[in-house]
Formats: sequence, C-alpha cells, structure tokens
Amino acid sequence: MLNISKSILVVDDDQDMQTYIKKILSNLGYEILLSNNTEDAFAMVLDHCPHLILLDINLEDDYGFSLLEKMKQVNLIGKINVYMISSQTNKQSITLSKEYGVNGYLLKPLNNQTLINTAKASVKDHSFTPIDFSNEQEDIELDIPGEIIKLNEVSFTFRSKVKFTQKSKVEIESTFLKSLSIMPGHFTIYQQSRDIMPGLYDTVIQLLGLPEKTLQNIRKVQNKKV
Repeated sequence: MLNISKSILVVDDDQDMQTYIKKILSNLGYEILLSNNTEDAFAMVLDHCPHLILLDINLEDDYGFSLLEKMKQVNLIGKINVYMISSQTNKQSITLSKEYGVNGYLLKPLNNQTLINTAKASVKDHSFTPIDFSNEQEDIELDIPGEIIKLNEVSFTFRSKVKFTQKSKVEIESTFLKSLSIMPGHFTIYQQSRDIMPGLYDTVIQLLGLPEKTLQNIRKVQNKKV
C-alpha cells in the first residue's frame, strides 16, 4: 500500500500566526509547511505540491499575490486550493483575490473552527486514494520527486514523500543512476519505508542482477550523498 501525506503550506511573516495555525492543523494529522515570503513559498509549492495554501496578503517587503502570479505562470492556479488570510476587508483585495480564482478569503483573527473546517474541506477535495499493489493489475506510473541519499552494491536509499508498506517492484528514472549504468528493471522494495519525519520517508531499494562493470561504477561513489 502506498500513501501520500496531506500537506498545508502557510505563508505568513507573523511567527505567532504560523505557530497558531501549525498547532491547530498538525493536531489533525496534516503536514504543515511554513514560509514567510513568496520566493521560498513558490519553491515549496514546486517541491511539495501542497493540498492547501493559506496565504497572507501583506508580507514584510513582499505581497502575497506575488505567489499567485508565480503559480499562474506555471499553470498551478486552480490545481491547488488557496485561501487568502488577511485583516484587510477592502474591496480591492477581495476583488483581486477573486480575479486570481482563489477558493476563499479568511479574515484575521482566525476562528479555530473556521480554520479546521477550511482545512478539512480543502484537503478532502484534493485527497489521494491509497494505491494497493497486493493484487495483480496494470503498471502504475507516478511522478515522485526524491533524493538518493545512500548507495552501495546491493541497494540504495530513496528519500521521498511516499511511504511504501510492502514488497513491490519499481522503476525509477534517474540521471545519476543512468550515469552508473543502473537501468530500470533492477529495482525491488523488500521492506516498508522508514519514517524520517512527518511526510518524509526513506525506502531501501534492492539492486538485482547488476553486471560487474556496473558494480565497479558503484564502488567509485559508494556511500556518496547525491
């Protein structure tokens, strides 16, 4: 069984507000990502693809709508739920939010129940169905960004946001692995992934049937973080 954690990105330069939102929503089991500027927030959007973004309008030396503009340029508006959070009630901010197609506008100070209801409704809309590999079925292709953090002659460790809970064969596209002549078809997962932190897992992937030349290539970079 493969499960994908549900994450919420909070973009606010008020540390007390970040702490408050994280405390309320992490208790519900969500992974909470925090940012105080739109540049870092956009990088998190691309890396994590959160289910929900809670976006403050007025940030220090920044403007929340800048993140929406960046998302618009890569066609992410409408694919990720976004709620603006602000103490402003002026018509201009509300109108601009609607023009960007955000899902809602929450006024500060936030109400606990409103925050919880918003998260539950938004994340539910973008929930992923667990994938069961126990029965024979057609191959399933997933685009899962990750990092190879350890390599030896019989296995490598793959760190990602996906948790594998049982034995399965996988194929991985990796420029690094290809440079060592390790091609798809040699990869098998024998044990479930290990939790590193909420929403991040290490999976040991066994290498099977590698020729001697490939093993020599691995020895040159053995245990090197890539």
